[in-house]
Amino acid sequence: MSAVTAGRRVAALAVAASAMMAAREAGAVQGGGEDRSTTHAVAIARGTGGARSVECSGTLVSANVVLGVRHCFTSVSPAERPCDARLGEVAADIADDLWVNVSPSIREGAIWKKVDSVRVPEPTALCGDDIALLVLAEPVAMSEAVPARPVTDEATFHRAVEQRVLGLAAFGVTDPRASDLGTRRSRYDIPIRCVRGVAGFTCDADRDFTSDREITSGGGPCRGDSGGGAIALSDHGVVFGVLSRGSLGAEGTSCALGVFERTDLWAWFIARTVIDAASEAAPAPAWATALFPASARPGELCVADSACGPDAACVTRDGRRSFVCVARCVQNAYCGEGSRCEDGTCAPALESAAPAAGCSTGGRAGVAPTSVLVALVLAGVSARTGRRDRGCGASSRSSGRSPARRWR
Repeated sequence: MSAVTAGRRVAALAVAASAMMAAREAGAVQGGGEDRSTTHAVAIARGTGGARSVECSGTLVSANVVLGVRHCFTSVSPAERPCDARLGEVAADIADDLWVNVSPSIREGAIWKKVDSVRVPEPTALCGDDIALLVLAEPVAMSEAVPARPVTDEATFHRAVEQRVLGLAAFGVTDPRASDLGTRRSRYDIPIRCVRGVAGFTCDADRDFTSDREITSGGGPCRGDSGGGAIALSDHGVVFGVLSRGSLGAEGTSCALGVFERTDLWAWFIARTVIDAASEAAPAPAWATALFPASARPGELCVADSACGPDAACVTRDGRRSFVCVARCVQNAYCGEGSRCEDGTCAPALESAAPAAGCSTGGRAGVAPTSVLVALVLAGVSARTGRRDRGCGASSRSSGRSPARRWR
């Protein structure tokens, strides 16, 4: 091995180690001030009785669902390149000692809500798939906290990032060397560094440790902030990203960078979980139900073929991260300019089939079955009965509930 190659290998390993440390540490807002008004920003803690320690931050997106990140509850596999790292399985009993605090501090006046289950998508890449949803055992009252609205479409996402600045409210430390976790702090002047595919952002330096599904920010996000939402400047009740990880400055004295997962690319997963968890005491918000029309048109989100009508099918084009209605076709049929007929549905002409991300590759790629609705809750049923349901998603609930498994 040449000296140059060896040097590159050492540098790559150093970057990977830095990414793993950032993921495990979870990442308050350095330079932020105490915040009593951004009530959708919550703390996620583990423990029993009165002994609870903050693990991460999160965003309340409905009365009983909190948006966070998966690495707070799982291991992260080592890898030479940061984006080769994979997130581990969620333990079956992970929710047993998980709590969410919806007050400005975990100390004086804390309002704790028990977590009932943790839901994660099937894909497990650290870069791009670091997202989780926590379903609470009881809803949060409006007098306690007002849920945020996650951005669920590309146009609204673009309007948010055009501001070139984002806000962050979270419960992490104020300095990499500090131990002051547990107080909500916020700032609204964090620069957005990289948004791939959007003019005006230079992303070259960030491509080695991010995916196309992520954006990066400048300094501010710090240890304990992971799971916090990227808040839109135009409306502090709107979030368009969720903080996955970050890195320190050269001297280790500053929190220099943040990496966020885009919420619009996870609209299906977020909205379906919110709808699935809804009850009379915690009705699904309008932004979630509006994403799933009873009679969906091509391009709209769906759960089953029946929602798409006789001339379309419910399929995935992004590795089972979402499902949309797509026009049916017969072999060699004309699907329109820029499209082709593939496996009975019209697909973009230059599109190659997305990897199944662990799902069965047999049959029509990515057909979304009716059973996907219960797949998020009843993980493990197919293993017990021998059926091969195609729903993707895993859920870990508190003791006595379904074990955490991915349906395949």
